Amino acid sequence: MLFRNVSRMRRRTLPLIAASCLAGCAVAASSVSTNPCQAIPLRDYSREFNAELADEVDTAPPGARWPAAVGDYVALRDAVRACKSVTER
Repeated sequence: MLFRNVSRMRRRTLPLIAASCLAGCAVAASSVSTNPCQAIPLRDYSREFNAELADEVDTAPPGARWPAAVGDYVALRDAVRACKSVTER
């Protein structure tokens, strides 16, 4: 599981932090675009790539810090996608 090494507290607070950051960007970008989330590009990864990454995270050595960073990145991507879906309505 991708979030195995990310604490429950971190999983709850990361989306809130990301949303706060995105809200600040939305104010600054509002004069540039009607959809500020479009200014945040997201790279698409293949299913195979995601599966291999999940396997690598699952087999990371105890105490490795990068799986938590990957979890943070996933939470940020989810927040950006949520922002894009709200602003596209």
